Amino acid sequence: MKGEPVSSNWDNLLKLQELDSQVDHLEHEISILTLSLGLNQLEEKKQQLVNDLEINREVLEKAMVQISERDSESREITSRIKKLEGQLYGETKYGSKDLQNMSHELKALQARRDEIDDEELREMEEIEPVQNLVSGGENELKSVEIEIEETITKIGLSEKELRGEIEKISSEANLVRETVDMSVLEKYSKTRAGGLKVAASQVVHGSCGGCQMKLSATELDQVKHSSVNDLVLCEQCGCILVPRETVP
Repeated sequence: MKGEPVSSNWDNLLKLQELDSQVDHLEHEISILTLSLGLNQLEEKKQQLVNDLEINREVLEKAMVQISERDSESREITSRIKKLEGQLYGETKYGSKDLQNMSHELKALQARRDEIDDEELREMEEIEPVQNLVSGGENELKSVEIEIEETITKIGLSEKELRGEIEKISSEANLVRETVDMSVLEKYSKTRAGGLKVAASQVVHGSCGGCQMKLSATELDQVKHSSVNDLVLCEQCGCILVPRETVP
């Protein structure tokens, strides 16, 4: 406000900077919620589990197909063995050569069935660890998915709380903003809009409170005699230098 004392203008400007900095800090906290609560790590862990499960399921599926094929072959052989045994030991009479051929075929089929049974048993033993990997991976994936849902809920609640604080501080900042000289406020707002978060600062131990750059005696004298109509900006960072020396 133009009618206010100069000191009051500076006080209000510094108060505005303080409130805006609080809002900046809270906005930053919101931006890193997913990181601070570990959501990114959980999502990465979930993706790794999904990839591992896909590989193990593929291995398991191929092994189960092989076992199924051997089981089918074993059933066919068993059926053929029963048929041959019926012919050998049934009432129908066969010549000695036919009987000999059937006997040889029977022995060969029995040997092949035993071989299949051994292979199937070995494959079942080999497949058990893969089945455990798939089962364990599925359980772990469910656990991680639940943890992700809980973390997302926490993030939502935390963000809601932080947004509430931001709204409260922003309302106070808007009231303070109305008390700052228009020309000073315009410069302050443009500086912050340009990316500089600390747009107004007191001199601290002869240095800019924004970037800590040491000021020369001439610059300090300029700051001391500055006014709302004659602002002094830090040559290093561009923030408005408030004409009062302070100790942090």
